[in-house]
Amino acid sequence: MPTIAPCLLLIVLACVEAPPAAPAPTSVDAALEAWFEAPGHSTPAEARALAAADVDGRLLPLLVARFTARGWPRVHRSREVLVEYGDRAVPTLVALLDDDRRERLEGTADLIYPGAEETYGHGWFLPIDIDWIPARAGWALEEITGRRFGFEDEEGGWPGASTEEERLRIGREAVARAKAWWASRPR
Repeated sequence: MPTIAPCLLLIVLACVEAPPAAPAPTSVDAALEAWFEAPGHSTPAEARALAAADVDGRLLPLLVARFTARGWPRVHRSREVLVEYGDRAVPTLVALLDDDRRERLEGTADLIYPGAEETYGHGWFLPIDIDWIPARAGWALEEITGRRFGFEDEEGGWPGASTEEERLRIGREAVARAKAWWASRPR
């Protein structure tokens, strides 16, 4: 089975040639959507190729729309690509720190995180309240910058943060630290 990575460059450039059995996407957005819907996990090489090919940043709004959506696979894949954008994604992620929405994730049965409504009891443990959009942004910011603002506890959990109110308080403190860092950067 061919990998999807070589096709990503073509998707970004809107010069998609579909395999003979599949119809060609009609736009970059449709091609990106097809990648998000592809079965299985994306690879780091695919995320790197997509980020590297988007030299003018035109995919960034499409990635942010998926990063702030409800479907866990879309959130996870878009985060992988945003992290590969590196410093180019930081201003967009900092802007998301002001988006106070909560988008309850769907399709998370193998994901254990604060506030999860259901789990299989095993899977990936993510100690971040990722139903809250600023926490998602912080999750990517911490990865890109290598700084710890407090979105993810270093010990792998949030001691004493058993309620949504506590998670929100801790999250707001992390947002304040991230914004202070951003404001202190030389322009």
